[in-house]
Amino acid sequence: MATVVTAPEDGRRHLSTISPVTSVNATGPLEPDQSNGGALENDGNLITIGGQVHTRGLGTTTGSELLYYLGGRCSRLVTDVGIDDEAPGGPATFTVYADDAVAAASGPVTSGEAPKPLTADLTGTAWLRLVAESETTGTHADWASPVLTCGDVPDDSPVLPESRTLFSFESGTEDFTIANPGDGGTVAQSPLFHTEGTNGLKVSTPVAGNWFGRPLATPLDLTGATMLKFDLKAGDAGTVGEIAVQVGEAFSWCQGGLWTWTNAHSSRTITERFDQISCPTGITLDRSDIRAVWVFLNTGGEVFIDNIRAE
Repeated sequence: MATVVTAPEDGRRHLSTISPVTSVNATGPLEPDQSNGGALENDGNLITIGGQVHTRGLGTTTGSELLYYLGGRCSRLVTDVGIDDEAPGGPATFTVYADDAVAAASGPVTSGEAPKPLTADLTGTAWLRLVAESETTGTHADWASPVLTCGDVPDDSPVLPESRTLFSFESGTEDFTIANPGDGGTVAQSPLFHTEGTNGLKVSTPVAGNWFGRPLATPLDLTGATMLKFDLKAGDAGTVGEIAVQVGEAFSWCQGGLWTWTNAHSSRTITERFDQISCPTGITLDRSDIRAVWVFLNTGGEVFIDNIRAE
């Protein structure tokens, strides 16, 4: 049996968007853009190292090896590494191999330590290999925000896929309100959870839930975007997360109906593709004419959100 491999296209891109040719992990599968969590797929949290939250990365455990085909087309990998706060352990070591040569190595990394930056020269490399090791396998080891550069592109070119922040809550609540005032709920700026800047939004939710967001003063043009996202950390009760938009002069309501659940004290990125969002009969979801953005949260506890964005 043969495996067909294709080198990455030109550009700077998040490594988590590129599938490895092979991946070996001591516990559970490789988890793109979340921590390892455990034995099941998609059971991790947002990657968090030394209190710093990352929305992009590779969640592994020590005793892992990831192999990527570069075909000599790529020049550099930049990443942070560390032990995830969700399961202290270690110490662990992280090594980047360019073919069979060591291109970058972390040395011992301990629990609670700030992310350690690594930069690897990959010029002419056919195979990129990422290895995380410790004396006892199974330590939750993260490659945080790894960016791979391929082809002849400027160092300051945007990282793909491009992301556009719509609400970051750095200046306050950014006029977020509730869609159904009779159902309850409040919002306040908070530094307790943030993935963009130094603040996010603390939302006190009613048990039955409410939509939190706001109409926009001028229409938002999201032509070319394929999805909406926001980052969430649940409090003591957990929560559902969902996204809706209003479009056109009539402010027609369109939503996806995914109702993604996040466990208590867990975190994740809630994602809704535009092709998953449905509008009323006769209404077209015109991405160039977004009039309002809303997120749904519930269960009656506090929930923290940040970085509502289009990608």
